[in-house]
Amino acid sequence: MSTAINWTDEVWNPVTGCSKVSAGCRNCYAFALHDMRHKAFVEGKKLGKQYAKPFHEIQLLPQRLEKPLKWKKPRKIFVNSMSDLFHDDIPGWFIKQIFDVMMKADWHVYQVLTKRSERMKDIVTAYLKQQNMESLPPHIWIGVSVENEEASKERVHHLIKTKASVRFLSCEPLLGPLDLAVHLSWIEPSTGRSYIHWIIAGGESGINARPMRKYWVDDLKNQSKAFGIPFFFKQWGGIFTSK
Repeated sequence: MSTAINWTDEVWNPVTGCSKVSAGCRNCYAFALHDMRHKAFVEGKKLGKQYAKPFHEIQLLPQRLEKPLKWKKPRKIFVNSMSDLFHDDIPGWFIKQIFDVMMKADWHVYQVLTKRSERMKDIVTAYLKQQNMESLPPHIWIGVSVENEEASKERVHHLIKTKASVRFLSCEPLLGPLDLAVHLSWIEPSTGRSYIHWIIAGGESGINARPMRKYWVDDLKNQSKAFGIPFFFKQWGGIFTSK
């Protein structure tokens, strides 16, 4: 395992850079880490060329595209931990190349997580049509970040409308109680189970971490159990309360 993210084995970043779109982005670790290294790069420290630019500038890194093809041992791979694959500034043709690699190196499991759920739905739909496929295969997981009720409204709806074999929610940082029952109760006719297949939850870490309440986690876990959905608890984070 070459990453501290405990729900995956590896990260693959053919793109770096992002912009903030919702409350969950406020204390983004990727922003802080990249811009710290960018400052060091500007000051003369020898670091990778991607640190020549600040994090708000999207950088395509085609030299990293074929990395999964070189990893012969099967891994769970978090795609674009230092960006958002469906950011508006990432061209569709480059996203297609990333999906092509995921399709080719199919001995791995790819975990694609986004806050840009509508563009995700549209691009996946177009890709499937182009490839004459009904759905993304089971080794490509598609997920959305859901930090609070506001974020859940459109993102989970778009996720359910995305034709994928595995869909997941990342409720991290969890910033408030979530009532997902309406979405979780939608049943796939082909499986007789919820359209959502996995839920991750966790608190925010770092010096500016916002608090997470224990009952938010307990309630989310109970909802997952009620609909037969596996639940993964990542961490309490920097601040949590028992009430």
